Amino acid sequence: MQLIRREIRKFCKNTAGGIAPMFAVVFLATMFIVGFTVDFRRMQTAGSHLQAATDSSVLAAARAYILSTSEKDVAKRQAAASKVAKDYLQANLASFNADFKNTDIKLAFNADGEITADSKGDLTLIFGGLMGKNKNTIPAHAAATIGDSRKLEIVLVLDNSGSMTTSNRMKQLRKASISFVNSVFDNAVHPNSVQIGVVPWNATVNINVERPLSWDPSPGPAANNSNYGDGAKSGVPLQDFTNHLFPPKFNDYSTYRNSDIKNDFGSDGWMGCIMATKDERKITSSGSISVLTDVPPSKMKWPARKVSGWDPNYHCPSEMLPMSQSRPQVIKKLNQLNPGGNTHADIGLMWGFRMFSNKANWVGFFGYNNALKPDDFGSLQTRKIMIMLTDGENTTSNSEGYSYYGWCTYTKHYKYNRWGYRYHSHTTKDCERPEGIEKEELSGSDLDGLMIDACKAIRKEEVELYTIALDLHSYYNADAISLLKDCAGKESRAYNITGDELDKTFQELASKALRLSE
Repeated sequence: MQLIRREIRKFCKNTAGGIAPMFAVVFLATMFIVGFTVDFRRMQTAGSHLQAATDSSVLAAARAYILSTSEKDVAKRQAAASKVAKDYLQANLASFNADFKNTDIKLAFNADGEITADSKGDLTLIFGGLMGKNKNTIPAHAAATIGDSRKLEIVLVLDNSGSMTTSNRMKQLRKASISFVNSVFDNAVHPNSVQIGVVPWNATVNINVERPLSWDPSPGPAANNSNYGDGAKSGVPLQDFTNHLFPPKFNDYSTYRNSDIKNDFGSDGWMGCIMATKDERKITSSGSISVLTDVPPSKMKWPARKVSGWDPNYHCPSEMLPMSQSRPQVIKKLNQLNPGGNTHADIGLMWGFRMFSNKANWVGFFGYNNALKPDDFGSLQTRKIMIMLTDGENTTSNSEGYSYYGWCTYTKHYKYNRWGYRYHSHTTKDCERPEGIEKEELSGSDLDGLMIDACKAIRKEEVELYTIALDLHSYYNADAISLLKDCAGKESRAYNITGDELDKTFQELASKALRLSE
C-alpha cells in the first residue's frame, strides 16, 4: 500500500508532459473505483458470514438456556448461554475463514421469552487506506425464542408391554420422561401454558382416570428407581367408569351391574382395562381399515369381563392421565408405570388422539374443566404434540387368551386309540369380536395397518407426532423401524435409539417443544 502511494505521488509531481496530469486523474479515479469495489464485495461477504454466525450463535445460546434447567440461578444460566454464543461465533467465523478482528457478541434476555444478539467485527480494508480508512466495523443482529408463546398440549404415549422391563428400559424411560416434563414446566413462558397427558398402553388401556389438575409448576417427586414403578393407584377416579361398561356380548348394551362385576372379578374388582366397543375401529375380512376420527363411538361403552382364557385385570397397565397442568401429578403418574403384556400401538395412539379432542363426550370422559379443555385442532394459539415410544413390533397372542379386538377361547379335543391312550386330535376356536371387526382374529400386519391409519389421522389434525423406536435392531427389526418412520411422517420426527440415548432424545424433544424451530 505504501509503495502504491509513493508511486502515485511521484507520478503526480511529474510535469514533463501535458498528458501526465490528465492520466493521473483518470488513473486515481480508476484505482478508487476498483479499490472500493473490491472492499465493498469483501464487506458484503464478511457481513453475510457474520450474520450467519450470529444466527447460529443465538440459537445455540437459546438451546443452552432451555436445557440448563438444573441451574436455578437465572443470572448464571444467562451467563452460561452468553458464553455459548461467544464460542459459537468464534467457531463459525473460523470456519468461514473470515478476516475479522475484535469480534464480540452481546445477548439481551427479554421478558417476552426472546433472546436478542448484537455482534460486530472489524474487517481490515485492502484499498481503504487510499481514503484514510484502514478498517470497517460490521454489525449483525439476530433473535431467538427461549419459549414458544403458544400453549403446549402434549401427550406421552408410552409402551408398557412386558419387554419394556428388559435392559432397564422402563427405568431409563421414566427418568428421561420426567426430565422432559421438568424442562417443559421450568421453561413455560406463562402460567397455564403447559398441559401434559400420559397414555400407558400394552394390549389395552386403563380408562379409570383421575381428574386432571389445574396449574401447578411446583417440583414433583424424584424418579422412581425401578423397572416396575411403584404400581400405586392414581387415586379416586373422577367418575364411576363402570357406567361405561356393558355385559360380554357385543350386541348387548344393558347395564353391567356392580353385582355382575363382583361375580366376574371378586373382591379385587375391575381394574379399569377394556376391550373394543362397537364400531370403535372397522376392519373388513380382507384387512381394509376405516379412517380413524375423534368422533366418539355411538355408545361410549366397552366390554370388560373375566371369561375363559382372558382376564382384563391381567397385565392391566396404569390408568391414563388426561392432560394435566400439574407437574407433580404428571410425574406421579410416570412413577406408577408398571409394564406387562403384548404390544398394540394403535390403542395408545387412538386414546392419545382422543385426549386432544374438545368434543363434548371426550371432555366429559376425561374430566376437563373450562380451563383445561383442549383447544381446537389446528388452533394458531396452541401446539399439540404427541410423543409415541415403543420397543417392539405389534404382537398378538397365539395361545388361548385376549386380543384387544376380541377374545378367543381355544378348546382342545381328544380321542382314544384302540389301546385306550388319549391323544390330541384337533383344536376349535371360539372368538368374540365387536361389530365392525369382520376378521375372526387380527394378525400383526392388521395391527400395523390400524397403527398407520391412526398416525395419519393424528397428523391430519396438525398434531406434531414424534416416534421413538427403542432398542430396535436395524436388521432384525427393520420393518418395525420403517413403520415408526412412516407413522411420524417426517424423518426428522422419527428416532431410532438405544436406552442410553433416551435422556438426550427427550431433552431434544423438550427443546423442539419449547422453540418454534425444529
